Amino acid sequence: MYQNSYCSSWSFMCRGCETETMAHYGSDNWCLTRSLGSYISSFLAEKFENREGRVVAYTDVGLILIYVVTNQSFYVANSVSRQCVEILPHNHVMERFWILGIVTRTEDEVVLGYEEFNNPISLNGKLHWLAHNPEYKDFLVSFDFYPSGDKGSDRCRVTPFPDLDKTTKFTRACTTCQGFLMYINIVSVAEVDKLCVWRLKSEGWQLVSEISTDIVTAGFDYIPLGMNPFDDKLVYFWRGNMEGQDLLSINLHIGEFMVHEELERSSDGRVLSSVGGPREIDYIKESYYSSFVFPRWLHPFPN
Repeated sequence: MYQNSYCSSWSFMCRGCETETMAHYGSDNWCLTRSLGSYISSFLAEKFENREGRVVAYTDVGLILIYVVTNQSFYVANSVSRQCVEILPHNHVMERFWILGIVTRTEDEVVLGYEEFNNPISLNGKLHWLAHNPEYKDFLVSFDFYPSGDKGSDRCRVTPFPDLDKTTKFTRACTTCQGFLMYINIVSVAEVDKLCVWRLKSEGWQLVSEISTDIVTAGFDYIPLGMNPFDDKLVYFWRGNMEGQDLLSINLHIGEFMVHEELERSSDGRVLSSVGGPREIDYIKESYYSSFVFPRWLHPFPN
């Protein structure tokens, strides 16, 4: 029954902290009464003393990677079920190393493996992260940690961004939607600012939407959060200052937008969470975001 359902809780999490800028819950199979961000914060407070544990990566199967600074240990956890396992370090660990990420592989709905890399997006057993060439042009690096058959030679892929020759509004970052990696930016096309969305395919970036930002306002002062993980027509933006915050959702298919007020809750469970005072708002303006999705059914951990 769970596998045939399309409802699931999800949130946009600010990378580097547990700040939640948007939450969608209350309409899934689990009947969650709180947002995923609140489950994470309460779990960290219960599991780790003095909040020494912090989330350093999220996955597409509802798991988080936690790093404890005091003893440099890692834990993989499901913050809703409270299931948690420690990842033991290798015998010869360097004294200094990057705090990285996590990638998972599932087989018959059981999580089998973990790995780590530099602040990437985990999706379908692959890690994707941004890199720069000597000319400081942005590229996307994709690494398949679980290649099948004789595809081992193709497990690493470098893809230039599709708008390198154009003026963009936002710092390049990716999001996920319906199992694909997506890229969103506002670019100048024939002296007209257009919101463009690309999908990463095996042959490269595919342009899936291009609409004028004039539908919103003459001065677009929002920052991108990402796409709805389950609906490829909805993209979300956020803006905030000391006087308040609001969320902008744009329907890419019909070119309509809606502004949602702070802490609004709708009938389908969508909630725009407050991010606190000026310090948090300034941090969010300079940050990247991870879409954290709780699975439609619970993935058991391996023994």
